[in-house]
Amino acid sequence: MTTSANEAQLFSMTGFARNLSDSQYFRITVEVRALNSRYLDCSVRLPRELLQVESTIRSVVSELVGRGRIEISVVLERNPSATIGMRACPEWIGGYLSACREVAESEGVWGDDFKRSLLLQLLQRREAVIETGLSGGNIEDASVVATVRECLESLRTEQRVEGEALYR
Repeated sequence: MTTSANEAQLFSMTGFARNLSDSQYFRITVEVRALNSRYLDCSVRLPRELLQVESTIRSVVSELVGRGRIEISVVLERNPSATIGMRACPEWIGGYLSACREVAESEGVWGDDFKRSLLLQLLQRREAVIETGLSGGNIEDASVVATVRECLESLRTEQRVEGEALYR
């Protein structure tokens, strides 16, 4: 269907799109679902490492989608072949150990065996370990936003095709 300059394109209000992007450390998976809604209502689910890009993603949605309920899900999967540096977070571990020591001493259980057991448990917690090479800039924010943009463009293409089919 060709449209003249005075005709507006018809878009379906519903749709689904999925895009994948691979980087050195991660595979980025973006899924977008669109539902009918009178206004633009955007819901974004991101891993903790990507919270800083939420406002940028919302801006891209506003730019590309006029209205509807848009649900975006971004998933990061680690590349198993990537080598990731790790180091302990001494500030967090020190604070946690101090608090535990205070309680354990008052209960009379503070000793070498208790300390070893507690330290092993602490190192298994995500907060106690810092992944070097993956913080902030290395999870390429621009790659995530570009993948979201591509996914939204795929969604809009699908919605346009469906809208044209409904018009016929």
